Amino acid sequence: MLSSTMPDVLREEKGYYTVGGCGGNIAWHTENDTLEIADKDILLRDIKVYLLAVLRNANADILPFDWGATTKNSPRRWRSTRSRPEIVST
Repeated sequence: MLSSTMPDVLREEKGYYTVGGCGGNIAWHTENDTLEIADKDILLRDIKVYLLAVLRNANADILPFDWGATTKNSPRRWRSTRSRPEIVST
């Protein structure tokens, strides 16, 4: 979902390249990525969009995903994770 992506004209003007999900913020996922540089209006809009998607999925009569396929191998994965304590977070 690219709801907060910078417009192409502005991105080209700044010499940035397209990166999905960061809103054009070149500090994204760096030590300079702090809340005070975030655009609060875009952040609020993104929160509303994602929350609406979660609420719609949580309350759907028919889920839009095949959870059976997603979870088909889960018990096997859980067993393999338990047998490898180095990958289990504490």
